[in-house]
Amino acid sequence: MKKRKPVGGTPPATIGFRQVFEKKPNGSAVFKVLRDRRRAPVDGVFLTVNQAFEAITGRARAAVVGKKASEVFPGWKPAWREVFERAAGTNEPVHTEGHDASIGRYLKVTAYSTRRDRCAVTVADVTDERWAEEAVRADRKRLKFILENTRDIVYAARSDGTITYVSPQISVLGLDPARVIGTSMFEYIHPDDLGPVKQVLEKAFTVGWTAPVNLRLVGPDGRVIPFEESGNVHRKDGVVTGITGVLRDVTEREQADAERDALARRLEEALSELKALRASVSVCARCGGELETEGQEDEGPGEK
Repeated sequence: MKKRKPVGGTPPATIGFRQVFEKKPNGSAVFKVLRDRRRAPVDGVFLTVNQAFEAITGRARAAVVGKKASEVFPGWKPAWREVFERAAGTNEPVHTEGHDASIGRYLKVTAYSTRRDRCAVTVADVTDERWAEEAVRADRKRLKFILENTRDIVYAARSDGTITYVSPQISVLGLDPARVIGTSMFEYIHPDDLGPVKQVLEKAFTVGWTAPVNLRLVGPDGRVIPFEESGNVHRKDGVVTGITGVLRDVTEREQADAERDALARRLEEALSELKALRASVSVCARCGGELETEGQEDEGPGEK
């Protein structure tokens, strides 16, 4: 018995494909691959696009179908040749990405060959992701500039004290930042300050960093530099994962404090000396008056 051909309309299989094609969340298009005289793929002509393609690219179906990919996306002209060449030649998905200046969006394209001289393409709008990545890169660039130009030492360490990052300023101790990473932060703390610092850290792991800590760091050549440290404890699911901190060289401040204390002591000594001098002058004045009075009483009438 012969199968009856459908009378008029579109075959059911075609209707199913069309419905799926139109409902796809990503932009989709079907191309006819164009080849040069040597049969090398060079471009593609749009055969159809779905609604998502129109929404993502801002190009209506009527303005796209029948036109070359390099005409619809002129800024991608070199890329399209490679896309069709690779997709048609390898039968494997090919990915490319670019910025469409006409709509100001970043588009990610995946192309794959469906059959000879036919290529399907999906288009996704990845603008938000790229802007986020650019923002992160910009933040990292600004942070790097700050870290490299501040006088403070910035560091990050695991909860056990293993250093995972240190800024270039650690070189003031005669240390190479690259060699410091992976070592223990406790190696560089002055032995007399090690116990108090560990106590502060234990408290910080429980209640957080409450106040700056004064400590001394020792370089490989024996130089000792006093620092004031401020830090922050990081947790994940309630478990301490690490710390970050800033070490500020307080050498000048301690020198200024020492000079101020010395000046205060000298001033106090000078005031004590002045008080003693005043007391001595007062006594001398009284003595002088008494002696003068006594001398006058001893003088006889003929001596005047």
